[in-house]
Amino acid sequence: MKFFKWLLTHLRDACIYFTVFQFAVTAVFQLTAENGGKGQFLLFTVELAVFAFSFLLAVAADIFKIKKISLLLRILLHFLSCLVAVFLLFSIVSGDMFKVNSLLFIMFGFAVLYIVCAAVAGLIIHFKSKKISDESEYESQFSGKKQ
Repeated sequence: MKFFKWLLTHLRDACIYFTVFQFAVTAVFQLTAENGGKGQFLLFTVELAVFAFSFLLAVAADIFKIKKISLLLRILLHFLSCLVAVFLLFSIVSGDMFKVNSLLFIMFGFAVLYIVCAAVAGLIIHFKSKKISDESEYESQFSGKKQ
């Protein structure tokens, strides 16, 4: 029963990711298609690869729930699992279309994008926690005791 709840939760999250990525992939295909190619459907293998990518991202989000390891290690593990998901996505979708150099360029681009997003998220969390600590009033630990 616990496994099915886990699976349904991740399938729900994967479906949300899938919808977003599917819109992006369709938009890119439609914008880059030649004049006669607009309106065509994507291949089923592309659909499966995008859904598998979405599911892997949903499962990778569980890494942040592990409190026994440091935040830096969780971020590193999440980054590596997302990098594997991106690699699998582009290797399945491309087939022989991408050469090793272009695949490495895509992976590098993803790594840069991940680092930028992680830095922005880290700054937001830092400033939000600092604001909360600044707004809290100081309570003396010794206010109730008489000397």
